Amino acid sequence: MEDQGTSATPQDSPETEAFVRAQLQRGKARGKIISKLVRAGWDFDHASVAVDRIDRNSRSGQDDSRIKGLAERYVARRHIVLGAAWFLLGIFVTLGTYRLATEGASGSYLVAWGAIGGGLAEMIYGIRAYWSAK
Repeated sequence: MEDQGTSATPQDSPETEAFVRAQLQRGKARGKIISKLVRAGWDFDHASVAVDRIDRNSRSGQDDSRIKGLAERYVARRHIVLGAAWFLLGIFVTLGTYRLATEGASGSYLVAWGAIGGGLAEMIYGIRAYWSAK
């Protein structure tokens, strides 16, 4: 008797297609995308066929507008998360060095303007891109 859990069936959902399309737009190698799908439970052959089909459709301009919108939102969320990480890192560095300066003898501290401003700009860019995604 064959175990049904051992054969992976692809979940060819719009979200998966959006993920693959976004990875291709970012210049990721096909092999790396296929590997990610295999780690997510896809069969290698199905993953390879799906990536080929999505790549071919995106190059020929035959993408479904819903999938294109999901891919744009995926990329926008990445900008938001990375921007938030830089912003928080800048805040923590600033607060940490301020605390050390007030407790220590030096009295000087670092304000991480680049990380705070760059992170904030990245978050705003991501939010605007998310809102404008169709």
